Amino acid sequence: MTSSPKVAGFDLRILPILVIVFFVTIGMGMMIPVLPLFAERHGGGAAASGLLLSAFGAARLIVNVPAGSASERFGRRAVMAAGLALLTVTSFAAALVDSIPALAACLFLNGAGSSLYVTAALASVADIATPANRGRLMGYYQAGLLAGISLGPGAGGVLADLFGPTGPFIAQGTVIAAGGFPALLLLKETRRLQEGPGSASGPRPGVLAILRHAPFAAVCALMFGAYFGRVVSNWQMVPIMARDLFHYGPSTVGLLLTTGAVGQFIALPSVSLAIDKWGAWPSTVAGALLSIAAVVFMGLWLKAPALWIGVFLLGASGSVLTTACSAFAIEQSSGPNGVTMGALRAAGDFGLVLGPLIVGVVVTGTGIANDTSLLLVGLVMAIILAVFLGLTRDRAAKPTAG
Repeated sequence: MTSSPKVAGFDLRILPILVIVFFVTIGMGMMIPVLPLFAERHGGGAAASGLLLSAFGAARLIVNVPAGSASERFGRRAVMAAGLALLTVTSFAAALVDSIPALAACLFLNGAGSSLYVTAALASVADIATPANRGRLMGYYQAGLLAGISLGPGAGGVLADLFGPTGPFIAQGTVIAAGGFPALLLLKETRRLQEGPGSASGPRPGVLAILRHAPFAAVCALMFGAYFGRVVSNWQMVPIMARDLFHYGPSTVGLLLTTGAVGQFIALPSVSLAIDKWGAWPSTVAGALLSIAAVVFMGLWLKAPALWIGVFLLGASGSVLTTACSAFAIEQSSGPNGVTMGALRAAGDFGLVLGPLIVGVVVTGTGIANDTSLLLVGLVMAIILAVFLGLTRDRAAKPTAG
């Protein structure tokens, strides 16, 4: 077996994936600031804006698992290419539409393209990774994704000011096509790398089969909790609390939420090294505990500094938790990497889509305060962590390279 190409310990095979995910996420981030503006221009309000965001998320939820299965059948590069093509076409199409339903349809297909690319890319990272460097490779991927997500909304806002709501969509399609496809040409197919010496031939387990394995089902539940807590806190409760309690305007709320991205970047190097040194399980538990603490802290201490500190800690802990969950899922899954990553991403997107709906219904139906809802979110996350600990305590030791 030939050794993998490396520079200063960095596996060069992952570099095209990092380049592509950066361009994909910066492109997707560009559209975020213009969705409320588009909805308002076409007679819609918050509900219409929510519909547009939900269309993107719903597609990811539906496509994640099939995308993972398709990457096992057709290869990672083919599914990534299909995702990039769909993202590019639907981005340009979004710039041409003139109604909320038409844009929702474009965003649904855009979300499907995102799911195709990201699921296959994560599977490719898992193919390349070994127990000795899995944490670092997952961390590199997360860093590329976070860089794009952090820069995209700011660029989209500037483009919207200069060219109107269509500008970010045109830029999204251009960036993804110009940056993604050339990098894809440099990416070698990695699907066969997961089939080490002595691997059994024949049918591989599907998503239902791997979910019957309790530790894998437990980490999927924990990923659900991670996205549930993050989206309800940062996207739903924190902006409302910042406005109502401290009279923050949109720009200050945006700056507040940016501290979460800062926390993610700061935490990534440490968690990547920790996973490789001590294993994914301890980092997963640490990330979950810190996430719960951040949410509860914001719900208990109703002062402006608490929001800034809490959002920063939730960003840092989210970086720890999602990176460690990905590594732990690969360790525990009995199925191929594409199916594994598809199932894990679907679990997270369930939390992303259902979290705001569930909490919104509870808050509206009971009239509880926003800070109390944060405490309830922390309780839900704590219950999920308790289940995870009960099902995985015997998996705490770091697996040895085989």
